[in-house]
Amino acid sequence: MFTFDFYGTGASIQIVHLGKRVLYDYDVVDGCLSFLWKKGVNFNNLVDKMNVLIAEDNEESRYLLKKLLKGYGHEITAVPNGVEALEQAMAQPPDIIVSDIMMPEMDGFQLCQECKQNEHLKDIPFIFYTATYTSNEDEKFALSLGADAFILKPAEPDIFVRKLSEEFEKAKLKPLVSDKIVPLEPSHYLTEYSKRIVAKLESKIAQLDIEIAERKRAEENVRQSLLEKEVMLKEIHHRVKNNMQVISSLLNLQAGYIEDERALDLFKECQNRVRTMSLIHERLYQAEDLASINFTEYIRRLTGNLLVVYRIDTGIIKLNIYVEDVFLDINKSIPCGLIINELVSNVFKHAFPEGSEGEVSITLTEDKVDKKYTLIVSDDGVSFPEGLDFRETETLGMRLVNILTEQLHGTIELDRSGGTSFKIVF
Repeated sequence: MFTFDFYGTGASIQIVHLGKRVLYDYDVVDGCLSFLWKKGVNFNNLVDKMNVLIAEDNEESRYLLKKLLKGYGHEITAVPNGVEALEQAMAQPPDIIVSDIMMPEMDGFQLCQECKQNEHLKDIPFIFYTATYTSNEDEKFALSLGADAFILKPAEPDIFVRKLSEEFEKAKLKPLVSDKIVPLEPSHYLTEYSKRIVAKLESKIAQLDIEIAERKRAEENVRQSLLEKEVMLKEIHHRVKNNMQVISSLLNLQAGYIEDERALDLFKECQNRVRTMSLIHERLYQAEDLASINFTEYIRRLTGNLLVVYRIDTGIIKLNIYVEDVFLDINKSIPCGLIINELVSNVFKHAFPEGSEGEVSITLTEDKVDKKYTLIVSDDGVSFPEGLDFRETETLGMRLVNILTEQLHGTIELDRSGGTSFKIVF
């Protein structure tokens, strides 16, 4: 219950509420009493605790508001949009409503309009707390709807809470003073509401135009950078290929001065390994996609080169290639290519004694579910020696095959039935 003590013709009014004396400054504005809390009064000790309804679509902002107001002992209900706020207010009218403006389903302007036109909600203080609608025209329109305050985010916590408490206390005086809100005419409301929405949309569109332009510039910079790196990578692959060809040519030149057959074979094997790696870089240099190469084409080029080097008569020894459209990156291509080089070279050197006929098969498949590749190199010639452990052999070729399989994080198996078959899964 309130009692009033006026001090002569001055500008102060003392209100006694629940046995507590509170001092206000007051003035007459448009025929109505306007109150201003007297500075120096510890309002937090005088104001009743409030039941606050918060309408805020931003989850983080909603959480911070709840924590702030709960810290002052107020009861808080927080919802993400105007529709839920209106339903909550109708079901359980709060002491005060704090609302953002830009929200889905029903924005703050619409929520305020609905509340102020509702007989049960019209006297509840309505506070706008916004970071998007910040112009003087936005504030003027908000107050014309009947809002009691218009606060810009982010406000200082003590100022924000004080403003809510002031509006809550003022609401208690409304039955005692002639402060009746005159609602806007529907046509005028729609006109002003549309103006505010259009103004905000125009602002957002202008902002988006700027952001789109900035993004296009950033994308162009990235595209240009990628293009430069692609050119650089192509040049690197080209130079590596050329350097390897030089090495291969030097080995070939040196081999011309060697009469020892064993030494000549070693030079030839080294030359084949260099060509195998050189061919990878050649394919990458020519490919549109620098990240991987078509391994089907690569195997055909590689084995074709080996047929020439070992002077294989394809009428006597038939080469079968069963390879899906498999694309491997450089980290898999080089080890896999060297493995094929070593295994096929061994077949051409040892599996078919001079003049004997036979077949050599290369199979490469991809398990798209397990993301695994299976390479099988097999022949129907002389089997791999029974007493020889291919994992412990001292020959450089088989040692390389085992090392490269480990590099691929793969497994290797040998089947000696009906010839020789190496199966590598990686």
